[in-house]
Amino acid sequence: MIFPFFIFYGVRIGDIVTWVQFIFLMIIYSDFEDLKLSKKYPYDFQNYYKNSGFVLPKFVSLKFLDSLSIFNNKKLRYIILFLIYILTIIILYAFYLILPFYHLTF
Repeated sequence: MIFPFFIFYGVRIGDIVTWVQFIFLMIIYSDFEDLKLSKKYPYDFQNYYKNSGFVLPKFVSLKFLDSLSIFNNKKLRYIILFLIYILTIIILYAFYLILPFYHLTF
């Protein structure tokens, strides 16, 4: 039996798809909130943005990430996030085709 974790422990492919969509939408929503706050409080938000993380707090200063244009360019960030989202859906669909899912009734 391949990957019994998916069968016996209640992990469903649909749940994973839902979480991937939720994370994707939360990143987009946080960008819109950043835009709204930068218009309302331009100076204070700029200081806040330099000293905090994007979604998670900065515990360690990662200077090499500041030089990458992928994280600074929001349009490119959306394209990369969308491609990661599509790739995740394709991988989950492949798992669905390959793995033996049994309909268990208790």
